[in-house]
Amino acid sequence: MTILRHFRQPHFLACLGAAVLTAVLLTAGLTVVHREPTRAAVVASHIPIVVRSNGYTTTASVQTGTIAMVLSELQIDPTGSKIYPALATQVQPNLLIEITHPLSLTITADGSTKTFATFQTTVQGAIGDADVQLGNLDKVEPSLDAPLTSDLHITIRRIQQKTVTTDLDIPFAKTTQPNPTQFVGQNTITQAGVNGTKRVTSLVTLQDGKQISKQKTGEETILTPVAQITVKGTKPVPQNSWYGDATWFYAHYPMSAAMTNVAWGTRVKVTDPSSGKSLIVPVLDKLPNWGNGVVIDLSSDAFQYFAPLGHGRLVHLTVEKIQ
Repeated sequence: MTILRHFRQPHFLACLGAAVLTAVLLTAGLTVVHREPTRAAVVASHIPIVVRSNGYTTTASVQTGTIAMVLSELQIDPTGSKIYPALATQVQPNLLIEITHPLSLTITADGSTKTFATFQTTVQGAIGDADVQLGNLDKVEPSLDAPLTSDLHITIRRIQQKTVTTDLDIPFAKTTQPNPTQFVGQNTITQAGVNGTKRVTSLVTLQDGKQISKQKTGEETILTPVAQITVKGTKPVPQNSWYGDATWFYAHYPMSAAMTNVAWGTRVKVTDPSSGKSLIVPVLDKLPNWGNGVVIDLSSDAFQYFAPLGHGRLVHLTVEKIQ
């Protein structure tokens, strides 16, 4: 905005011109000090000047002297503002006086907010004036090249990235192999499975200390898994035969057994395929139908023929009825 003034009646227009100029400069954001007109203020002015303040421009005619005297004559307080040329500069015709006022801004970073004043024109410059250091990955709102406006709020979000490694299990595979020498239902694990280990590398991104993303960047096998191998019997179980587990009990009769649905006195052959041991015993007691894979209950002495009593249970036995 440009205001041109021509003085033809010095005493009247000089006083009126100061009032008009004061209103213009107030619009531009200048601080104006009101004083009673002095004798010097009503003397005819002869030197034309231009005053520009935060984008607003006005012209006036003033008496000779320094810029400080001119600002005083125009009732402008330069405190806290940047004045160019310097206040001690002598006024010359058509001199351009630049008056820049600081902007009041707020900035939030690292969990705190502060207010500061700056003469900068962009967000990047203002951050420097606020004595805040930026990291290469930090996010700034508004953008660094955004122009400043009064009461602008600047937000800085701290971005960090770090590489992390995590060891994870690789589940072992399970395979089966047929064995025609074992009865159907007789399964033996010949090789125990062992999980492997893989090391996963990831890039973790943090914003203000909180994780916002995790991106996998690599993977390597540290320990190769070992497959579990199970041998399954394919041999048909003959009639009057059973396959399953055996427990023991304190029997009334030595070297005897208890079974379900087998007549008292029936002799059966008990075989442990894992050791190759066999034993023929009479069935002289009734075995409760417990289930859980138990097909025969051996007397304590008969059980000890295969394993110590502390073993508790024999697994994968075959029991054949002797005709």
